[in-house]
Amino acid sequence: ILAPYITDGKIRYIYQENRGLQVARNTGLKAAQGQYIKFLDSDDFLYLEQIEKQVNQIKMSDNLISISDCCYWRPNGEKVKREYYPPDDERQLGAFIEANQAPVHAFLVPKVLIQKAGGFDETLKTCEDWDLWIRILQQGAVTKHLPYVGCCYRISMISMSANMEEM
Repeated sequence: ILAPYITDGKIRYIYQENRGLQVARNTGLKAAQGQYIKFLDSDDFLYLEQIEKQVNQIKMSDNLISISDCCYWRPNGEKVKREYYPPDDERQLGAFIEANQAPVHAFLVPKVLIQKAGGFDETLKTCEDWDLWIRILQQGAVTKHLPYVGCCYRISMISMSANMEEM
């Protein structure tokens, strides 16, 4: 299905041996040519206007990160809205140290912030996004809440996040 899009250059396909999620994300970061980075895991999805709304929210500064609301799609088909409640700017780092604030695909991040933080720590098997957000906030970046359900996180018994001991 994707072959024509790859052939005409609309999609760049990069193959590598499976060395973990964090390595794959760093490979994508190195190949990314845009100003902003959006991650999307294969079992999750974005709603139509999420990226546009997030770009419009943070386009005035390379020091801002947009975090949208999201929904969790449970195995029984139920969708539950999850709102992000950002603390005051000076308390954001502490809030992220306490807990990861949203799934990775709720974030839109200027590529320069990820580069300055050194990308994903390839020694971590899980929570690599949480670690990256903390390192970016330590450099003075600020998150901004986008009150729009822009993405959906599918909860599955076979996903990484289902393994609480590993997480």
